[in-house]
Amino acid sequence: MQFNPFFRLILGDGSDAAPFCLSMTSKKLLSTVETVSMWQLPVVLHMDGTFKLNENEFPVITLGISDGAQHAHHVAEYHLSSY
Repeated sequence: MQFNPFFRLILGDGSDAAPFCLSMTSKKLLSTVETVSMWQLPVVLHMDGTFKLNENEFPVITLGISDGAQHAHHVAEYHLSSY
């Protein structure tokens, strides 16, 4: 991470030299990971990427888990400017 002289985060502009990555999650989504991990069922981590999904053709990556009862739980989503 880079900061300017006023200690504000400098975000990338989406170019190859300065890519931009936006990650979204919440306390509720992350608490699901802790809850599922306490069960005595096996847990599987899933990561899936899609390309050319949005207008600018930026990759979108989703992160989730599934438990032994075959329930899927969304954990996070990432939007990238390059891959």
